Amino acid sequence: MKKGDHEGRRLVDREGEALTVPLILGEKYGFCLEKDLPSDDYIYSKKEGELKTTLNEIGNLKKNIHLIEAAKYQNCVINFEKYFPTLKVEDLIKILYSTNFTPIIDQLIEKSCKNKVKTKPIDFIISNKNDSRSSKIMKINQRLNEGKPVGVNIDVAILKNREFVLSENNKNIHAVSIVGRKWNYNTQECDFILRNSWGRRCTMYDPRYKCDEETGYLTISSKSLENGIYDVVAIK
Repeated sequence: MKKGDHEGRRLVDREGEALTVPLILGEKYGFCLEKDLPSDDYIYSKKEGELKTTLNEIGNLKKNIHLIEAAKYQNCVINFEKYFPTLKVEDLIKILYSTNFTPIIDQLIEKSCKNKVKTKPIDFIISNKNDSRSSKIMKINQRLNEGKPVGVNIDVAILKNREFVLSENNKNIHAVSIVGRKWNYNTQECDFILRNSWGRRCTMYDPRYKCDEETGYLTISSKSLENGIYDVVAIK
């Protein structure tokens, strides 16, 4: 699988869950390739963005299916091919006419992921809950030194407020990936490159972070990450 390939289940429910949950579900149900079902923006599909617009349009088509000519279905849905590149207009029509009680988004995902990738049992390493946050940063660096990305459970507040510091009262777990490092010439330190599941939009982050608008990757200092980190999870 390529970087970015994701579990072949309903993606809109993965927000905030521990990193081990997608790994376990992916092992059980298989992974859907990114080229078959682009994952960007799925987490926030219920809140904003182009995908929400697309899903709303599909929902409206379902309600008014008897009023629209079959040839016009796909033209009525903006960005349909962008989010479901393997599906044809015939597939959309069948799903719209279906009496299946499964949510439309689930049917679209299932139809898109015909060639799910099955894996061997996935062994993963989880940092000890008693480890200090600084030692967890060391484990991230060790993993990156091996040329491998690492999963991290953080408090989502650190992405929206660079000054946030974890406390016992906070418990808003959010899973992200640390995929590399980049030298910061201003601080003369090495920052982490963070890959999130919020798509390419940078407006959701504290504007003091540096965010690449083409990829959506965020650059975060080791100190900021340390202030908001819960666990480190890596595949063996």
